[in-house]
Amino acid sequence: MVALRRFDKENVTMQMLLLGAGASVPAGMPTSKGLQGLIRDQLDNESDLLAEWDRVGKLLGVDDDLENRMEYLFNLEMAARTPQSLETPLAERLRTSVNNILARTLEFKGDSSKLAYLDPVMRLAREQEGLVIATLNFDDVIERACDKNGITWSHGVKNGGAELDFQSATVHLLKLHGSTRWVSLIGKETGELFAIEFDVDFSYPEDSTWDKRAMLIGRPKLVYNYPFPQLLARFGEDLLRHDKVTVIGYSFRDDHVNEMLRLWLKSRRNVLLTIVNPDWPVGKDPFERRSLRLVRNPPQNKRIRFISKGCEDALPGLFLQNR
Repeated sequence: MVALRRFDKENVTMQMLLLGAGASVPAGMPTSKGLQGLIRDQLDNESDLLAEWDRVGKLLGVDDDLENRMEYLFNLEMAARTPQSLETPLAERLRTSVNNILARTLEFKGDSSKLAYLDPVMRLAREQEGLVIATLNFDDVIERACDKNGITWSHGVKNGGAELDFQSATVHLLKLHGSTRWVSLIGKETGELFAIEFDVDFSYPEDSTWDKRAMLIGRPKLVYNYPFPQLLARFGEDLLRHDKVTVIGYSFRDDHVNEMLRLWLKSRRNVLLTIVNPDWPVGKDPFERRSLRLVRNPPQNKRIRFISKGCEDALPGLFLQNR
């Protein structure tokens, strides 16, 4: 069994990671813009679904914004308030089709050599005797990288549970926005069931009134059903157990995550936040305007540093100071 001293509150000299889409792109995962193109391409075989997809975008004025379009499409409460109802058989077919496209697209199927860029992360997990990785990504890239390197991992989520249980896993994986392989469904008599790690072609029970993948898409990114509040709370707790946090490929679009980072920086003096993004310096991308709100005068602030490289280029030397 791996020692659990790495997660003790007293042990605060460790590295924790927060990953966004940019951390999965080298493995072949699409960006948000690329994902929108893939959805359109795969809907092209069913003209009525493609027309409905375009109608949703034009109806809601979010034609070029994948996150907002998905939020309107999958949030039924919000959909019911739209000028033209999205609670139709055609819209339901579209939801199911887009779900399946996302599940197929965001499941890593490539050669394991494509995951070699994550080897420094795996070495860090071994050297620290444990690693907390919070991720906003739906894909399974980190899981497959751990498998490739023989490192145990757990996302802590249990079917029908109310608490998180990471057992003795080396990597604690906090999938804050869910996963393509988590399923949530509403039964007519059974109520809500949260099931995990199903195959992509999961068959839903006949009594479900609405089925969906348990992913948080669009804004707002906070729901109150298990396991999302527990994951977000654990993220905050884990921040307080670490004095180094490295953010890779995250665009700072989740206000809840951003606020927790801000409070962590405010409450702790001897901490270091490292932000890896090739679009630094200021002016190249809106992400800086969001990330710079975390602290005052960040270029002069010793508690935050920006590395203007992509994930693949930054990782080889990123954790050398930990040794």
